[in-house]
Amino acid sequence: MKKITKFFIAVITVTSILLLCTACTDNIATPDEKGDIENPSEPSEPTPPNESTEPSEPTPPTEPTNPSDPENPPVDEATIRKNNIAAAIAKNYDNDTVLYKQTEEGITKSDLYKNDGDFSYIKWDRGNGVDFLEYIYEFDSDGYLKIKYYKNIEDKWVISDDPEYYVKFIDLSVFTADDFRYLEGKYFIKPDKLELAMSHIFKVSSVTYVPDEVNITLDENNVIKTIYAKTLSYGEENIFEMEISDVGSTVVTTPEYENIVTITHTDKTVTVGESIVVSTLFNITEQGENKEIKEEMINEGNLNLNEPGVYTVTITYVSRDKKTYSDAATITVKKAETEVNLTFEQIFAAAKTQANLTFTAKDGKIYKQAGDTVVLESNGAATMYVFYKDGGRKAVNGNTLYLNENYKAAMPNIKEITEIAVSEFTATEESNVYEVKNSAAVVAFIKKYAPQFGDRINEENCSVKIKIANNKITEITVSYEYKMTANAKKYTAKTDVYSVSDCGTTVINVPDEVTAKVN
Repeated sequence: MKKITKFFIAVITVTSILLLCTACTDNIATPDEKGDIENPSEPSEPTPPNESTEPSEPTPPTEPTNPSDPENPPVDEATIRKNNIAAAIAKNYDNDTVLYKQTEEGITKSDLYKNDGDFSYIKWDRGNGVDFLEYIYEFDSDGYLKIKYYKNIEDKWVISDDPEYYVKFIDLSVFTADDFRYLEGKYFIKPDKLELAMSHIFKVSSVTYVPDEVNITLDENNVIKTIYAKTLSYGEENIFEMEISDVGSTVVTTPEYENIVTITHTDKTVTVGESIVVSTLFNITEQGENKEIKEEMINEGNLNLNEPGVYTVTITYVSRDKKTYSDAATITVKKAETEVNLTFEQIFAAAKTQANLTFTAKDGKIYKQAGDTVVLESNGAATMYVFYKDGGRKAVNGNTLYLNENYKAAMPNIKEITEIAVSEFTATEESNVYEVKNSAAVVAFIKKYAPQFGDRINEENCSVKIKIANNKITEITVSYEYKMTANAKKYTAKTDVYSVSDCGTTVINVPDEVTAKVN
């Protein structure tokens, strides 16, 4: 009886313990709820969310569940910024407006640039609060500067040939994203690229403006918003800054202007066999500025300088506003006044005393010689006086009368040519043409003719060729080779051709002040 009682009590005790454990299971997480799945064939049902009387807080964005997923790779901040600056410098800023500021020694200068690809508008303000200079630049199909318009003091647009200023474009194609480092909202150009940035972006030399800092800021669309530079110049701090706006919306139109083109001509009478450069008979001005006469403008018609007669030659010029202008000149070719045919020796001897001559080069430049004086003319106006004395050369500016003691330029002089002995010339296969090559006298002449090359002239390839007609020298050809620098490996060939006319009739006026300076 005692044994049964003990066993029953033991059973009751075990049963009580099991019931107590069962009662506690409501407060203990199951293995499935911990994520440690022990029985995958019978997954537990998800527990529905408890309803809450208070509104729940917003759930923050979750990180990608699978970082190795190629469709959703993780992107760090540095990569995003690198992509942003790469996108910004790759953009086309053709149509933009730029406010360019420079602060120097306490003075702020600002320029407004508008560029639409074909035209660029500039308004210059030099710190006085007054925009007193306005320009519009026109570019050709290759992007090179073609025409500059400027507004004069009468507020009229005028065309200028001289591109005094150049437009600053936003072009960062010389940089890559790796050339920048990011700090506090700005992209700083690395130190080894600072000099390139100043020359390429701001068009200034690091010799004068030593770069200290260049940085770029972007807007929310990865478009350049500002470009900032700080430099030192002779101890002073200088600030350069561009503010970019209206990207892709700028419009610049060609200004209206009154284009005035004037063509004048000079009729000419020559003797059979004489040479003439037809382009020198014309002069063209556009907007009051002399224009270069090019061979393709000239139509010589049936001109024949070997047959007596009256010939008409014409010139055609297309102006900047695409209008065509024409003019005509008359060339009268007459028979030789004498039937006597002098020998080359006689003609050459006469040239020694022929002091008054006109030389016309192929490029249209006119040189008039009277005695020891040669006047260089360009577009009909004398630009300088050149004197030959004791083998030396001196130049005097025709406007300022300033004397240049060390003047060096290739310049024709009949007296120097005739210092070559006539016996050194030999007839060529061409009728009435004589030439001398590589003699000591020719080398001496070439070194006087082109003293700027000195000992760099190739003494083994020098020649002078003379053409005669109607008992006169009518054409002179000077050929030689020279080295561009003392260390140059190859020679450069040069040939100058001059037609000779007005023998004995050239008259030039040398001011007394010039004569006094030279003598």
